[in-house]
Amino acid sequence: MFLITELLGGSTAAGALIRLGALEGQLIASGEYWRLLSAMFLHSGLIHLGFNIFGLLIFGQQLEKLFGHLRFLAIYILAGLSGSVTSYAFNISLAPNSIGIGASGAVFGILGALVAFFMSNRNLLGSMGRQTLTGLLLLAAINLVARFGRSPVTLFAAMIVVSAFLSMWMSNTAAAAVLVPIAIAV
Repeated sequence: MFLITELLGGSTAAGALIRLGALEGQLIASGEYWRLLSAMFLHSGLIHLGFNIFGLLIFGQQLEKLFGHLRFLAIYILAGLSGSVTSYAFNISLAPNSIGIGASGAVFGILGALVAFFMSNRNLLGSMGRQTLTGLLLLAAINLVARFGRSPVTLFAAMIVVSAFLSMWMSNTAAAAVLVPIAIAV
């Protein structure tokens, strides 16, 4: 998708991103709800793409081993949609002329699912589980704090990420009684 974006005018060109499905408040309000999903697969530049790939490699592989392919895909899509819906809600009122792209909501949802898993199993997994949980929480906190010191757009993105992270963490904590025994058995 990144290469297609580059061929259509560049991954930082608003027109190309909108044509390919970026979040744009007026278009979503007029019924183009598919943008809530498509924006997760668009990225602005190689650094943006690289950080999302890096996050998926670190957290995604671990989550996929714990929950399996289908549950991983469901968590990824639901977290990404949560981030997109949050972005749309903030954009339409705070920054109506902006566009949104990226998989940060999905990546932080994956991180939230890992936190929920390790939190609900911290006693069962012993010191290794508690250390992993502490590391995940610290990494999430550092990432979010780093975003707050930047431009208003980055602050806005951090609000989206926090929303996606919290929604996935809460939903996975509630589902932990069902999913965790299955993941441990596998």
